[in-house]
Amino acid sequence: GSASVCIGGRTTLTLNGGGGGTGETVKWYTTSCGGTPAGTGNGLSVNPTVTTTYYGRYENGTPCNYVSNCATVTVTVTALPTIPTITITQPTCTVLTGTITVTSPAPGTGFTYSIDGTTYTNTTGIFIVAENTTYNVTTQNAAGCISPVRSAVINASSDRVWNGSTDNDWTNPANWTPAKGPPGDDPRTTHGCRGETKQPTRLPREWSPRPAAAWRSTPSPCGGATA
Repeated sequence: GSASVCIGGRTTLTLNGGGGGTGETVKWYTTSCGGTPAGTGNGLSVNPTVTTTYYGRYENGTPCNYVSNCATVTVTVTALPTIPTITITQPTCTVLTGTITVTSPAPGTGFTYSIDGTTYTNTTGIFIVAENTTYNVTTQNAAGCISPVRSAVINASSDRVWNGSTDNDWTNPANWTPAKGPPGDDPRTTHGCRGETKQPTRLPREWSPRPAAAWRSTPSPCGGATA
């Protein structure tokens, strides 16, 4: 028989048929049948660190001294992929998403990639991700072995986009995307990037027509706001 495990994993050795009478015990060996003892019992759990062939047989000691023929199970051990190397593009004033790019192991070399440890359908190594979130980047090889985790911290974007979905209230979080309130707490100011503050000529709720969806304020030289 045969089995496969990733390094650090376990598998179960089972002997079917060939014995099991009263007083008989399944014994497992490596190197040869009757060689180096590896354990006892039908359903022995093993976690080899290298590919190993196990030899199992039924044995009954004195006075019967019965031994069955040996069965073999080769357990193939596959190494884990190396921890991924990544580059991160952080969100900005104008792009509210981040990008995680896996550069090693390289795409096209039989690996798939994940940022949640569950879904391994990505073959490009490129993920467009939400802001203000930490992702656990891993790779999986063709044998199903998963690499150690590389953490990717995506910062909060430096601004919010006005959507005006609820009303004209500048301070209403529902009018912004993401819905975390306007950039800054002072409704008397408009902002481009967080930290830049200019006095508007008019407050958004005073504007006519009302700001269009996805309007973004940017500081103007005259202290007003431009779309």
